[in-house]
Amino acid sequence: MDKLEHHIMIVPKRRPPKSGDDSNPGKFPSARYFQIHFQHIEAQLEQTNRSLEALQQQIAILQSRLAQAGSEFEQPNTEQ
Repeated sequence: MDKLEHHIMIVPKRRPPKSGDDSNPGKFPSARYFQIHFQHIEAQLEQTNRSLEALQQQIAILQSRLAQAGSEFEQPNTEQ
């Protein structure tokens, strides 16, 4: 190990909470906790889907406008 140095970081062990401590890292969250978060995620997903549908409609409108504009420019000139 000429130019390379290896460092070892010692991490202290996690101590259990004190008897008067309200936080309990070993306790699993309640079903209500997950229900609230899943409802929030579901609402966000529905909103995202509505936004996606609106964007797809706008793109379809823009594509039809571009197709119309393109066909106007591609028409052959009959004045000769």
